[in-house]
Amino acid sequence: MNVLKIVGSLLLAMVLLFGFAWLAHYNQWMMFSFFAPKMEQVRKDTFEQSKAFQDGLVQEMRSMQMEYIQAQPAHKSALAQVILHKSTQLPMERYPQDLQVFLRELQQSTLAAQPMK
Repeated sequence: MNVLKIVGSLLLAMVLLFGFAWLAHYNQWMMFSFFAPKMEQVRKDTFEQSKAFQDGLVQEMRSMQMEYIQAQPAHKSALAQVILHKSTQLPMERYPQDLQVFLRELQQSTLAAQPMK
């Protein structure tokens, strides 16, 4: 009888231990699934506001500007669309003045080239 109580107590302790471990793991998974998207959004926003991201984007826009200037007339329309799409990653006032002028000219030429509906 005494052995049966010990074995039963050990089994109950093991079941409780595994139950608590499962609850802890489930709670951790639920917390991760809730907070992970929010943490990733904060990380993305922080990166996009960093100087390295902004400097890299300005450098890429300058490279695209040179490609646009050297492009054949048939390719300029497609390049203009890509450049304007890429330029939306930063507010216009964060670009250097010469790039702001270039982007405004592209916007105006793209709007002028679109047919009226």
